Amino acid sequence: MFRRFICATAARAQQRQRVAVAARPMSTIASADKRPIKAQREQVFAKLGLQPYPRFRPPQPEFPLASPAQIHAEWADKLEAGVKRPDLQVSIQGRIRSRREASKKLFFYDVEQDGRAIQVVASQQRMAAISSDSDEFLSHNRALLSGDIVRAFGYLGKTNTGETSVFVTQRLELLAPCLHTIPSRSGLVDTQKRFRNRYLDLLVNGSHALRVRARVLRYIREFLEERRFVEVETPILSPNVGGASARPFVTQSAAAFGDTPLFLRVAPELYLKQLVIGGVDRVYELGRQFRNEGIDADHNPEFTTCEFYMAYADIDDLTAATEELLRGMALEITGSTTVVAVDSNDHTLNIDFGPSFACIDVTEALRSS
Repeated sequence: MFRRFICATAARAQQRQRVAVAARPMSTIASADKRPIKAQREQVFAKLGLQPYPRFRPPQPEFPLASPAQIHAEWADKLEAGVKRPDLQVSIQGRIRSRREASKKLFFYDVEQDGRAIQVVASQQRMAAISSDSDEFLSHNRALLSGDIVRAFGYLGKTNTGETSVFVTQRLELLAPCLHTIPSRSGLVDTQKRFRNRYLDLLVNGSHALRVRARVLRYIREFLEERRFVEVETPILSPNVGGASARPFVTQSAAAFGDTPLFLRVAPELYLKQLVIGGVDRVYELGRQFRNEGIDADHNPEFTTCEFYMAYADIDDLTAATEELLRGMALEITGSTTVVAVDSNDHTLNIDFGPSFACIDVTEALRSS
């Protein structure tokens, strides 16, 4: 009886707490953000009649949407320096990387989308048809800062120095303002800040590593599928741990298994071998593994592995396939079988995947070292 009373009291307390939380007004990041730059920019937007977060709408039909990469690929070699093509109307959208004020009536922007940038030229003379107010032109362009996401309408051409550019005929449309100062000039080199703020790392230092990783995964899949391997997904949660000697993460399910603990997998090995037993002769999995162990610059509790199994083959077959995989990957990603790497002491290493790999006896190598 006493236990039931305690449980009922606790349940009523939890219910009251949930009601209080529900009645409390929700706080958003935007409403809680009291930084001076945010308030200052909001005042500027209100004065100029700019919507800081307008509803997104498609570009005007007479200005087909193009990316900087498309413009460079199609027109960079066809346009001559100093030539402008009013008949080639386009619209672009992206983040302002830099803004340069040549005069009160001429601004240059570098607008980036998906890793490629293009120059945008805003001239009061070119926009005189829609507004002859030079003060409005100056105020509007000075209100746009690095980091803002904008859309530009204009036509293609090249400056006298040969820079492929979009010469805008309408004022730049603000799609979303940036309310933080992006460390573009000083850069972001502190390792801890980079690892803890990956979005900022990508914004400042670029997404090259992320794109290379995507190409590596795509190449692995293509390599294995060309050799008739089947990609599968095996369970991540399991009541058993196996496939590697590692400390697992432990959790429980509220819907099944009762009080039996569940483990995040440390390796997919056992399930993949069961598939081979079941008749899938060539099988592989690219997936996340979880090991509740140390963490440092080279080790993470969750990481991606590729495991493949091949029936009717021995270690020599697997060694040859792995060597071919790595050699082809280096050639596909870098254009050469030689890959430049940097060790923990900042020493540059040239690793050549071209020649056949050396085969060593692991036990003897450990003894000799």
